[in-house]
Amino acid sequence: MDKAKGAGHAIMHGLKHEAQEFKMAGQGVVKLMSGGKLDHHDKKAMLSVGKKIAMTAVMGAIGGG
Repeated sequence: MDKAKGAGHAIMHGLKHEAQEFKMAGQGVVKLMSGGKLDHHDKKAMLSVGKKIAMTAVMGAIGGG
């Protein structure tokens, strides 16, 4: 039971991190579109989310979905 509880905690932590990363990437896009400067965190979040979107597209194309 302790392993399941720990795994559930790790999954929730990962999901919260992903949500925060997508939120930061969205804020970076808003800054970019309004002509503002991107800081290191915005660039990192946008790159990470961009990679995830690209991998999802590639896997969808390979899988025929």
